[in-house]
Amino acid sequence: MLTCRALAAQLLDFVDKNLGADSRRAALRHVAGCGGCAAALANYRTTVDLVRAAYESSSGLRDEAPVPEELVQSILSSVRTASDDGGG
Repeated sequence: MLTCRALAAQLLDFVDKNLGADSRRAALRHVAGCGGCAAALANYRTTVDLVRAAYESSSGLRDEAPVPEELVQSILSSVRTASDDGGG
């Protein structure tokens, strides 16, 4: 059985459809039974969609430096913490 922590660690791959079939099915089963993870996934998808839309609509951003790894890790840590707090 997939845990909340394990799901949080693979949220980006899940949203980007980069999980294998078995992993994706396990994630879907977990989300179906865990309200905290379902909410975290919905929020994560919204965040990813908003960031992508902002990036695509702002031509100047494409020429800027990449997002600092520290920021990426901080965001992922926050998502994992929120997922852990949600139970499951």
